[in-house]
Amino acid sequence: MAKIFSNSRKRRPLDSLPDIVERAKKSIVKVYHASGQGTGLIVDPKGLVVTNRHVVGLQSYVDISDAADRTECGQVVLSDADVDYAFVLTAPWDVEPLKFREMSGVREGETVVAIGHPLGYSYTVSKGIVSSKGRRYRNIDYLQTDAPINPGNSGGPLLNEQGEVIGINTWIRSDAQGVGFAFPIDYVKRAMARLNVDFSAIGKGYYCNLCGFLNFRFLETPARKYCTNCGAAVIFKERPAPQPTHTVTVPPDATTPVSELACTCCKTVNPGSQKYCQHCGATLKKT
Repeated sequence: MAKIFSNSRKRRPLDSLPDIVERAKKSIVKVYHASGQGTGLIVDPKGLVVTNRHVVGLQSYVDISDAADRTECGQVVLSDADVDYAFVLTAPWDVEPLKFREMSGVREGETVVAIGHPLGYSYTVSKGIVSSKGRRYRNIDYLQTDAPINPGNSGGPLLNEQGEVIGINTWIRSDAQGVGFAFPIDYVKRAMARLNVDFSAIGKGYYCNLCGFLNFRFLETPARKYCTNCGAAVIFKERPAPQPTHTVTVPPDATTPVSELACTCCKTVNPGSQKYCQHCGATLKKT
């Protein structure tokens, strides 16, 4: 009687969707500045975050906050306007980065999850499938998904059922429903190879806001310095001064002095001469 051979190697059971979301949220951050906000993903615990270039805009520094409300000032170090990625260097994070799945391993029809901060709603989860892989637009191959993607999701990860990152959510068709696009994580891997993950060096480079190039030297004349990639004149931007991180709580029965104002947003007590809250930046209003 012929023997029937089977593969005795057991596959690890898939985590549930809530487990995947809970684990992923530790690596997902909010990226914001005075002109806008989006989502980012910690790709190296030593302090490297990827997001969209259109999220950081022309900023040299942006704020990064995680699910535990930890906030760091991040330095933009590299970006690409064609692919629409940007890398931000921050202080180290105590997280285990999510695994990557390259585009060659992605299948059309597989379930995917998008996590981000759409319309200001933090850590929103949406589910869909890979509608198509290899949607080519302006020489970039995108993953198409029907998972709901909205403003604020930009820069956040697109995950498969194993919790692996397959892409970074980037844009949608505004004239349709359920037609969103993410660039494959392959582009992130190649960019990280360019950076060589040498954090002691990339923090000392100069980021060109116009072309997104990281300069370690300049084209120089006696009067000016210029980006070696695009030739734009260099304008150095100072790192913003750190903001106070403590919050002062005013007892309900306490009387606030006339010379001080309690922020209606975060309750921090500010000097009466302040126009904006020194903690959260909200406009202070006298009552």
